[in-house]
Amino acid sequence: MARLRRGCWRRRRGQLLSPWLREQESCLVWAAAGVGKTMFTLSLALAIAGGGSLMGWTSQRPRRVLLIDGEMPLDDLQERLRMLAGTIEGIDLGAAGTNLTVLARHGQSPDAIFPDFGKEEEQDANLALVRSYRPDVVILDNLTPPRSPARMRAASSPCCATCRLGWAAMPP
Repeated sequence: MARLRRGCWRRRRGQLLSPWLREQESCLVWAAAGVGKTMFTLSLALAIAGGGSLMGWTSQRPRRVLLIDGEMPLDDLQERLRMLAGTIEGIDLGAAGTNLTVLARHGQSPDAIFPDFGKEEEQDANLALVRSYRPDVVILDNLTPPRSPARMRAASSPCCATCRLGWAAMPP
């Protein structure tokens, strides 16, 4: 018990975005369509990958970020990232360019298999894919895009929040 009180039983987790997000923590961003969830997470990705500050949160050093997007075309993501780069205070654009990897469904060949995080039988393969990029942070955005009006309504409801947008810091 004394060891627990002293806090010396495990290493301290580093800050990804101080004082808000530390290593091995998760965050879920959920809101109605069109509010700016993707713009927000792209900004976070840039701040972490380039070691900058955003909205009072600071990344002390650049980190490797893997952004997996299941909905937007790659050129739209790239355009938004270019636009947002100028909004991140103190960003190292060279580091951001090196540390930020985008895996977009629409940036792959039509026959490519995109990870389906909703299927339990694919979890091991998905984890292996993510780990192959060696990220410090993983951002998942719109991994199950709606295909019908009913699924579109469901994707905007709180019960499907985990399908809409998630953020997870990968353990070392």
